[in-house]
Amino acid sequence: ITSLTSAVLFGYAWAFLFRERPALSMVPQDSNVLMCGFKKIVSTTKRIMNELQPLKWFMLSVMLSEAAMLTVVTISVTYMKDVLEMNSSQIGLAFLVILIFGIPGSKIGEKLALIYDPLFSVKICNCTFMVTTVAAAFLL
Repeated sequence: ITSLTSAVLFGYAWAFLFRERPALSMVPQDSNVLMCGFKKIVSTTKRIMNELQPLKWFMLSVMLSEAAMLTVVTISVTYMKDVLEMNSSQIGLAFLVILIFGIPGSKIGEKLALIYDPLFSVKICNCTFMVTTVAAAFLL
């Protein structure tokens, strides 16, 4: 169902919502699009690593926190199935509740980003995630 929905929505967006626009840069004569793309990625990475230290640490933080959140999702399904002996409907309902409560959480994160700054909002969200994960580990 998810794949079909994504295919329909992405297909519609690709066919009807993207507008023509001029190219932002040109491919050099002695290169092709693939090599030009890799060279651009390498130069951007070098620039971030050497000149933009705060961006480097922010991106590293986002990568690691996203990986941790996805790991918790995977482990929680196994825990609910094997230890709590929940069936698939109960696990689906649990994730629906999590999804629903994610909406006000996102709004709180947005308000924090507007009041303070996005970095502070990410820090608070990550700290909240760590505290709730540790609390769940002790309570369950």
